Amino acid sequence: MSTDLYGIRVLRKEPEQKKVTIKVIVVYYDVAYKSHEPLPMDKSLFLRVLCDNGRDAFIGKEITQDEWLDEDWVATNAYKYIDHVKQLNTKNYPITDWDGYHDFYYGDGPWTDEEKLVQADYELYVSDSRLFEHLEEGQSWGTTSYETQSYVHPGAAAPFMPDLSSEVVVLEPFVGDQEGTDTLIFTKDSSKLIASSSDNEITCYDTATWQELWRVKFDGMFGDMKIDEEEGIVWLTDYNKVAGVAEIATGAVSDKMPKTTKRLVSRTGKYAVDFMEDEFLDFGDDRKIEQPDTVEAVAFSEDDTLVAIGGSYDSISIYDLEGDMLVQTINGMQRTSRLAFSPDAKYLAVLKFETLTIFEVGTGKLLLKSIKKGNTSYGTPVWSPDGKYFAISHFNHYGYNGYTGVYMIGME
Repeated sequence: MSTDLYGIRVLRKEPEQKKVTIKVIVVYYDVAYKSHEPLPMDKSLFLRVLCDNGRDAFIGKEITQDEWLDEDWVATNAYKYIDHVKQLNTKNYPITDWDGYHDFYYGDGPWTDEEKLVQADYELYVSDSRLFEHLEEGQSWGTTSYETQSYVHPGAAAPFMPDLSSEVVVLEPFVGDQEGTDTLIFTKDSSKLIASSSDNEITCYDTATWQELWRVKFDGMFGDMKIDEEEGIVWLTDYNKVAGVAEIATGAVSDKMPKTTKRLVSRTGKYAVDFMEDEFLDFGDDRKIEQPDTVEAVAFSEDDTLVAIGGSYDSISIYDLEGDMLVQTINGMQRTSRLAFSPDAKYLAVLKFETLTIFEVGTGKLLLKSIKKGNTSYGTPVWSPDGKYFAISHFNHYGYNGYTGVYMIGME
């Protein structure tokens, strides 16, 4: 007899929207090690859950038992049945007090101490509403279904996704075991790609030839690079002090004073913000956006109408800055290290060190997922303003000894 990993409850069916809302409850724990099954996000688990009780229903005729029990088949085909999954909320996660928890919770619901178990509600969008016609609202059951890594196909968004299958060019801005690319910025006309290192060095490439145009080194380490194209400068700040200023055109050290020493400046210069020390994004004018925990990643859209915020918590918030409105929440992230909007702000690249994902801003739909293998991770992602290129750094897990890959936009 297999041990149930999750409890499932059907909350709502909306066939006309090809949507079913379910609750997923973690029913398997390892109390001694204070761990439990993860709250799922991959389509693989949700396809298996739909198949659980559907042998005699439409889904049972579409997918044989041998197929949905085959990990490789599910990984390859889940996207054909599950369009996207949206986590609506979480409860009792993370667990702060393990007192009273048990390793196993049996049955088909309600479960013992259900109100204290780790759980989340999900909207599940499918290709055909008949895939869940066998389910009834209020129905619940225990399942041995589990999450694996399924293929994510961007569908109609493929022409706007980076083709990560091969690089247009491989750049090595900073070579060495103790070197790493910290920031990447395309100029507004996409003619230059500028990179800064963890050792406060800046280099600039011509995107027509990918030849290095100039290089300059400043004192200090781990400076944050910013750009002001009206003034024609890039500069590094280190703990709210200017670490160095260079001319964009030539790389010559400049005596121009930047407008701000804050951590991040938006493309138009309208916003300058600090973060990384508190649970909010600080605009410096009594305007703050509070978050569940420490803010570690921020991105502004090219036109400064949107800001995306993530950090050491399990969600990303996207705000309309003109109306101070929350327009999208992307849950299930665990932790976010970098964010980058596409030029038209329709897509958001999200980095979790070894995992790169791209979401559709309007719907929160996952469109692309790439996981680095071995002792490697991703660094800064950036889209070129002309919509032609996507660049991202690649590192070992120490953040060094890597390269920058430049990719064309447009998947097959």
